[in-house]
Amino acid sequence: MPKAIEVKELRYRYEGMDRDVLLDVNLEVEKGEFVLLTGASGCGKTTLCRCFNGLIPHFYGGDLRGEIYVAGFDVRETPIHRMALKVGFIFQNPDSQLFSLTVERDVAFGLENLGMDREEIKRRVDWALEVVGMKEYRYSAPYELSGGQKQRIAIASVLAMNPELIVLDEPTAYLDPKTALRIFQLLDELNRKLGLTVVLVEHRLDLASRYASRLIVM
Repeated sequence: MPKAIEVKELRYRYEGMDRDVLLDVNLEVEKGEFVLLTGASGCGKTTLCRCFNGLIPHFYGGDLRGEIYVAGFDVRETPIHRMALKVGFIFQNPDSQLFSLTVERDVAFGLENLGMDREEIKRRVDWALEVVGMKEYRYSAPYELSGGQKQRIAIASVLAMNPELIVLDEPTAYLDPKTALRIFQLLDELNRKLGLTVVLVEHRLDLASRYASRLIVM
């Protein structure tokens, strides 16, 4: 059975740069793990996350060497739209992912792009909003929500795609500690109850480490 993530001797350099951002990275993540990834600013955490969903090399270009397989797919050979079916990605700022007039439309956006049946879209949107505890806000405008609520909607939009793996790049960076804790608790529930593999980049180790099964320092 393939692992959730397999990285071997990975090197990466952004186009126009004179040094590697990632240098000989080796990493394995088992299916169903909750991995906490941390390290000093500028060590390449965000860059590595971009490799997991194919933004590197297919969007950012640059020079990628080594091997990287995610959900059994060779990231170098698999287009972003196919990786999106397997890997959900959550950014630091949820405003980067929410752009529709209502919560419901934001969560349905990816499914509509796949040409999915309307009834199936409704079922998945209902389920995803229920899981993150935001069903009552389905007709609300995202800009009316708090930071924590927006991040839950961003997570719901990813869950609706039914990924095998969810990668979160410092999702609590703009949240207060109490709200951040709620996000970590939600991720813990998704990991335990749904068996979702979670890779979380985070600096708040005092809060996040209690839920992770493994800590990786870059």
